[in-house]
Amino acid sequence: MRINLPVLVLLTLCFASCEDGLFHQDEETPLEEINEPEPGPAIQRPVQMTFGTSIVGYYEAIPASYLFRKTKQYPLLINILGAGERGDGSLEKLGSVLRPYTPAKLIQAKTFPKDFFVGGKYYAFIVLSVQMREDRRALPDDIHALIEYAKKNYRVDASRVYLTGISLGAGTVWDYAVDNVLYAENVAAITPMAGKSVGPTREKAKVIADAHLPVWAFHSRFDTAVPSANSTNYYNWINSYEKNLARITLFQDSSHICWRWSFDPSYQETDSINVYEWMLMQSRPKPEH
Repeated sequence: MRINLPVLVLLTLCFASCEDGLFHQDEETPLEEINEPEPGPAIQRPVQMTFGTSIVGYYEAIPASYLFRKTKQYPLLINILGAGERGDGSLEKLGSVLRPYTPAKLIQAKTFPKDFFVGGKYYAFIVLSVQMREDRRALPDDIHALIEYAKKNYRVDASRVYLTGISLGAGTVWDYAVDNVLYAENVAAITPMAGKSVGPTREKAKVIADAHLPVWAFHSRFDTAVPSANSTNYYNWINSYEKNLARITLFQDSSHICWRWSFDPSYQETDSINVYEWMLMQSRPKPEH
């Protein structure tokens, strides 16, 4: 069989290019080090599991690459829902954590970004959307138990654990962060939205400052359900100990549902970053094994 010379040259160049990695990822690159966008949206499902006396379950959202990048670690975002989303942990009641405007609802609607590009890297969150027991608020020890469970049972980047919440859930985020320095050091940042902690004081704010825990609080300035002073007081107290450790956004509105704006991935302030990108800019030192 006679082979045309130009065709033979083209085939030779093609095979050489493939060997050089022009048409495929370097096979020797460990999967956990590959820096590329997620192949698709997160996969979400309900999980019936209790933690202490106050947490009865959550919705789990896993990045699309989680199943085939077997050693890659992912940032963890825990969102504690509010009083209206409390339940008994049954599959029927757990569905209430799919509250409009929250990450769980955005993920369900496939409008939550599949990844975020921060500092030259792509990140995709493991998201746990938490339901509190019907007559309880999440206790700091139970929140801690959930965090530790997640770190042991998911491939979590322990240097990038973030805690957020809405309304009563946001109050429990404050409760956890001010309970003790070890708890505050266990997370890389918190973003409470329209929350009120139990007995807020300047002394409690010092726990956050001592742990050097970055805070971005959100509230509507004229909130008629939970006064914005519950956020502004902590903001002022924390920054009196460590300047610029806390930031706050006060929406010029009376709606309690400030998370309709703050959780929106398109919401940015003058620094042109959204709340998720801001969280990813915060990290703790990698734990020693």
